[in-house]
Order: sequence, then structure tokens, then C-alpha cells
Amino acid sequence: MTKLNSFERKRGVDSDNVDISGAAQAVILSKAQGGADTALDDGKGIELDREQVLRTDLLDAEMFMRDRLEIHVHDAASEADAGFAEVTVNGKYECLVRGETKVISRAHVAALANAKALRIVQTKIVGPDGSMGYQERAVLHLMYPFSVIHDPNPKLGVPWLRQLLKNPG
Repeated sequence: MTKLNSFERKRGVDSDNVDISGAAQAVILSKAQGGADTALDDGKGIELDREQVLRTDLLDAEMFMRDRLEIHVHDAASEADAGFAEVTVNGKYECLVRGETKVISRAHVAALANAKALRIVQTKIVGPDGSMGYQERAVLHLMYPFSVIHDPNPKLGVPWLRQLLKNPG
């Protein structure tokens, strides 16, 4: 056993030297799926399902969310508002400067459309007895208002975005 100097690290676990328990098993195709028996008829091993896993409707939805839209982010309403919006979807980061136009994925547009803020609005009211008071309402508004300049799939994209903007959050 060699003695390590103070600046040397102890060797850790090497993944090449660790065996996966049960890594190799027999494969049994079930008779119900048209498969033939294999050498293992004792019920041990892996049974394969050979049905179609890919669903075209899910692939179409994925492709729809990958569409690239050209949007214009409106200017900030006040100096207190942020001058840009940072949007990250599935690890992909987009920085949208207010007042500028940019091409981003529909998934990023969805995140931008879901970025809503809640504020309380007070309205002065007069009660039936003549007393003054305030009625409070919670109002949602977009954090970063934007306009879509170009949508490659407007037939599906316009109703999708309208519904998304209607949702409270």
C-alpha cells in the first residue's frame, strides 16, 4: 500500500470496475404477441412488448412547440419595469430585450404568455348609507406584453395563443 502525499486525492470508484447486477437476462417474447418460445420457459427473464410506442399526435405537438415565431416585445410601461425578459425552456435560454423583435420557439412564447403578475386595484365606492369605502379587485396582467409578427402555422397557432393568454396562469 502506497502512502499518498497530502496534495494527492484518494482514488474513487471507477464505473468500469462495477458490474450491473442483473445486466444480462434472457428475453421472452409472449405467445399472445406472436412470439416464439425461447430457452427460458420458467417465467424468468424480460418480456418485450412489441406495440408501437411513438404516437404521432405527441410528435405533432412536439413539432408544433418547436415552431419559430417572430415576436415583438413591447416597451416597458415604466422605468421600474425590467428592460428585458429572460425565458428558459428545457435548458434553452432566450433574452428578450423590450422594444425589440426576435425569433424564438413557440415553447418560449408559451412561457412568456404564462408570465403574469397580480396586482390589487382599489375602487372608491359609496355605500347605501352614504359612507365612503374601497372595493378591492385582483387584476392579472402580462409581465412582458408582446405581439406575434409571424407565425408559421397560424391556423393552429392563433387559437392556441389566444387560449393561452386567456388562462389565469
